[in-house]
Amino acid sequence: MTALYGSVLAGALAGYAVVAARSLRTALLIGLAFSIFSLPALPLFLLPVSGPGVALRLLFIGLAVLYFVLRPHKDRAFASLINPYTFGIALFAAVMLAFLMFTPSPEYGASKTRLFLLQSALPIAAFALLGPFDQRDLRSLLHTLIVGGVLGGLSLVLFGHTSTAGAVDRAVLGDASDPISISRAVGFGLTALLVRLLLMPGVRLGQAALLFGGALLMGWAMIATGSRGPLLSVVSTVLVTFVVARGSLGGKVKALAHLLALVAAVTLLVQSAGPQRLGVGYERLNEQFNSLGDNSSDQGRLYRYQLAVQGYEATRGAGVGTGGFAALMPPANQREFPHNIVLEVAVELGDTGLAVLLGLVGYLLVLVLTRQRAGVPLVQPFIALWLFSFFNAWVSGDVASNSAFWISGYLLWASLSGTPRNTAQGAL
Repeated sequence: MTALYGSVLAGALAGYAVVAARSLRTALLIGLAFSIFSLPALPLFLLPVSGPGVALRLLFIGLAVLYFVLRPHKDRAFASLINPYTFGIALFAAVMLAFLMFTPSPEYGASKTRLFLLQSALPIAAFALLGPFDQRDLRSLLHTLIVGGVLGGLSLVLFGHTSTAGAVDRAVLGDASDPISISRAVGFGLTALLVRLLLMPGVRLGQAALLFGGALLMGWAMIATGSRGPLLSVVSTVLVTFVVARGSLGGKVKALAHLLALVAAVTLLVQSAGPQRLGVGYERLNEQFNSLGDNSSDQGRLYRYQLAVQGYEATRGAGVGTGGFAALMPPANQREFPHNIVLEVAVELGDTGLAVLLGLVGYLLVLVLTRQRAGVPLVQPFIALWLFSFFNAWVSGDVASNSAFWISGYLLWASLSGTPRNTAQGAL
């Protein structure tokens, strides 16, 4: 298995080198996407340095800026950089900064705002500087997430160990890793792969077998982390995308049969393995689903939801300030949040922040409904990736840690607004 991991990693690096030799811009797109979406699922703890993931992300952001400075036809990037979505992101950041003036939790509020700018706004700007995107770019991004998810699944197989931090064991990578972050990173790859396998035409039998195997690996890895949110988000995303996607009835029936076969295979694989290394999270998932609403995790979230609603009502929609929810949770002024992005924005940024958030979501939905009808190719996977991140943001994390939600929203906008042909965009 170690040899297989080495082979996959070597193949990925060799392929990346070939892409870089042909198009520096495409290589930067791939590196930026990989550093944002896939790195949490890799065994970075094996490296003898601290913070390699952050350093790699900042490196690709810096290279994107340098590319923009050196590229010809800079005007092509302006539409990608200045548009309604990026304006909404800038406006949301401005609201967060303004609401820092009266927050009861200034330290956490400042930290959250700083991380939002660094982890969401800055990467979006870096992607925009490499725009606009054509179908070849979108295909490269899609394949990057799939490869990242496969590497993440293999990483958990080879380098994962059992964490006993909670009541039930869960698989993690390194002592400082977060099982939810790992599951999300793998989940992005699984979501992209399932949409590619089930809803997009032109998949040959050999390709389908490879995709099916990759889906089994990633599904098994997500179960091993014992994280419900990302797993349910994958299922919900695929179902919603399946319903709204364009296509014939026969094609959808065939896709549904493939999906049911995949679910059956994952179930059989997990049950046959038992609660061993990769099955350690299965016990937690089983316990959480059987005690839905009554377990400590659900009770904690329901309590936070109630506090958020009460805080919103107490300020009559004005908001308690950026990070201010932490002051509502005893003990006060800890790093606490509702684990629901809509409630978090409502209680902290009030009707002002809520209007910006819902405006961004509504704008993307209108684009999807209008431009998908026009037959924009390769948009379905990016609809799915945005939905996956949105569903995750409803049940876990805060505004800053859900950076994938904001960034995948931009990629969805780019997939709906890019050039349809495989034309080079001012390549160096």
